[in-house]
Amino acid sequence: MAIQGLRNYGYDELADKIKKNWVALNVKVYKNTGKMVEKDNVMDLSLEAGGGEYPVQDGFGWTNGVLLRLLTE
Repeated sequence: MAIQGLRNYGYDELADKIKKNWVALNVKVYKNTGKMVEKDNVMDLSLEAGGGEYPVQDGFGWTNGVLLRLLTE
């Protein structure tokens, strides 16, 4: 939603940067663990995932769907 919102207001460069960073992080985590995760740790990129009030969920649907969508743009 943030990427599309930025594009809607003409912030294409920032939207593309966020897209690139988010896709790269998800690809890195997948290569390192063999799975997609729900919670990316964008504050500490050395960690695979974490944070929040419950344990990280493997193969979380929205993460998979958003990554596929962004990769096909």
